[in-house]
Amino acid sequence: MNLTNLKVAFYMRGETPRTINKQYLTLQQFCFHYQVPYGDVIVLKDIAKSDAPRPKLEPILNGSMKIDVLVVQSYHILHLYHDRFLQISEQLSKHDVALLILNEQAEMDFL
Repeated sequence: MNLTNLKVAFYMRGETPRTINKQYLTLQQFCFHYQVPYGDVIVLKDIAKSDAPRPKLEPILNGSMKIDVLVVQSYHILHLYHDRFLQISEQLSKHDVALLILNEQAEMDFL
């Protein structure tokens, strides 16, 4: 995936410093692998449980913040439950936001 000239946001969510730090490491690996300057990535971080509101993600879901690509470590970051994740994915699609799930991409690269 070529991310040149695209507005990229990396979304992370978690309760503990360990969970958040792991996602920061994933962000660094993403930037290296996709050749995206770290400073060019919009970092959105919610310190919240899996079923809690996501205030940093809301502007993207309602279209008030325009980005081209939303990157997450796994679909669980958006929501623990797959049906709610699908609803969030549909909302992103309505606003022409591509969703890049790194764990799924890594599995595809492995195959």
